[in-house]
Amino acid sequence: MSLQQLFEAHIVERSPQIIAKQLGYCTTDKITARIESMINNRYLDLDKSGFDLRYSTPNLIRKLAEIFDIPSLVCDKVIEEIEVELLAKRKRFKPYIFIETDFKRASPPVLLFR
Repeated sequence: MSLQQLFEAHIVERSPQIIAKQLGYCTTDKITARIESMINNRYLDLDKSGFDLRYSTPNLIRKLAEIFDIPSLVCDKVIEEIEVELLAKRKRFKPYIFIETDFKRASPPVLLFR
């Protein structure tokens, strides 16, 4: 069972107001949308910047795991695996475009010495 499925199973059992209160939020709209986005994303939203002045994405995942009594070792292992995969994905290929214009400078080169 994946971490997303564990989160989903626990979220169904509790009301959004209780979860928001346990996380320290006053309103439920933004945190509910953020948790839903995290559950539906393959990378648990770790591929996005998600700091909301309270929790960064990894810290939110850890806090949710703590609230739902999911062992921190499981949570940390999943976060580490996803971050390794994202790092490998970023390093695979860096796109660039080279355009040959056959430009030749007719005047002397532009060099400024001070």
